[in-house]
Amino acid sequence: MYYDLVESGKRIRELRKQFGLTQEELAERLGVALNTISRIEIGQRGVSIDLALELAVHFNSTLDYIIAGRGPAVYQENNENT
Repeated sequence: MYYDLVESGKRIRELRKQFGLTQEELAERLGVALNTISRIEIGQRGVSIDLALELAVHFNSTLDYIIAGRGPAVYQENNENT
């Protein structure tokens, strides 16, 4: 199975914590209810494509990571002058 709700929720929770956000803050930034974020993080609710895209953009991540856990969690900008 590619989309495991519990594992996807864990990845989203880890990203949220890595960015120093509470569930309330993330819910507010994404325009969803606190209950939505809570249920996603514990694997009781899946994310829509729209919300998955918003999460990926917000956390500088990818849909592949959010949904399937493939690839790096967060892409770092390359600030080196080449």
